[in-house]
Amino acid sequence: MKLEDVTQILSLAFTNAILEIFQTTVQIPVKETEDDCLPSGDMSLVSSIGITGGISGNVSVCCSKESVAKVISKMLGTEVTADSEDLKDGLAEIVNMVAGSTKNKLEVTRFLINLSIPTTLMGNQICIEKSKNTELIEKDFVNDLEGVAIKTYFAFKIVPDEEAKKAQEAIANAGNAELNEMESLMKLSEGAALAELAEETPKDDTPPPPTQPPPAS
Repeated sequence: MKLEDVTQILSLAFTNAILEIFQTTVQIPVKETEDDCLPSGDMSLVSSIGITGGISGNVSVCCSKESVAKVISKMLGTEVTADSEDLKDGLAEIVNMVAGSTKNKLEVTRFLINLSIPTTLMGNQICIEKSKNTELIEKDFVNDLEGVAIKTYFAFKIVPDEEAKKAQEAIANAGNAELNEMESLMKLSEGAALAELAEETPKDDTPPPPTQPPPAS
């Protein structure tokens, strides 16, 4: 598969994931824009989550503290200020949802992926640049009415088929191990519940009625 085709597939999945997450979960519909939404001068945050599997790289979301505060306020249904300690955790949750939705959309392709734990940084004029042998998809989104602007990145490198196969097998094995562990815990819980129920069930200590002698013939 050509690099251009791969980039188009990833870009489409990534873009649709962002639009859907902000439309349904965040409830601040955004639209893609040609304007650069990278915060300049203001204190900003960037949250990234690593990707392994058929492709390796990371998904990142970057925006100003004010935009993050507005997004989290909408999600929580309560006012969150730009100096709140919840900003980092809130943006980490956003990038986690975006990456998770992107992952689900890629399940119909050969690019099965696994996600790491998000990492969030805060600073002035934070940006992400393309590194050697890595492709970079940049997308900017805005909601002018809410005053929200976000910049997103999808940095990726295609993993050779053999390495991708091993990574996908590792992901599948990890999933099977987790499923087996859950089944074992369910069985233990069920056994404990039955034992507890048996202990709570009152015993009937009433002696049986006396045996009546057979009638005389």
